[in-house]
Amino acid sequence: MKVLVVLCNVVLLLFTCLVLATDGVPGEPAYVALTLSLLAVPIFTVVAVLRGGAKPVWPGRFAAIGNAVLLGVVCWALVDQHPYPAEEGFLAYAVLTVVTPVLSAVVLLRAGTPRRRPAAASRGAAGRPPAGRDRARQSGQADPGAVVRHADGETGAAPRA
Repeated sequence: MKVLVVLCNVVLLLFTCLVLATDGVPGEPAYVALTLSLLAVPIFTVVAVLRGGAKPVWPGRFAAIGNAVLLGVVCWALVDQHPYPAEEGFLAYAVLTVVTPVLSAVVLLRAGTPRRRPAAASRGAAGRPPAGRDRARQSGQADPGAVVRHADGETGAAPRA
């Protein structure tokens, strides 16, 4: 997921630079703020994701908040620009600007939460050591309550060790 977040943020940053190069800097102050956030938040998100689980966790939290704010501003811009321009890459850019902050915030917030230790192979489904037959099976010992077939074809209890 982290690779996908980094990739989406880099593509969003490059796409935003391409839009700036072709359309120029916007004239309205609200769209200037949107453009600056579309440039700053992906950079900060990539830095926070690449830092990983390093302490302190505040850069990741700050980047997640920035992504939430960016999502709100992008949604406002999408509503404000209706009817949408008939440009060729508008739909791809709109989808990218909505999906990237959501995905980034999820990954950043998950990175800041403590992870549960995965259950070891010797542990049961609930994280407890297996009881009875499962413990005996994993340890390689005969299960004391198991029914086995003896050499003479008779079935009965397993021999006690």
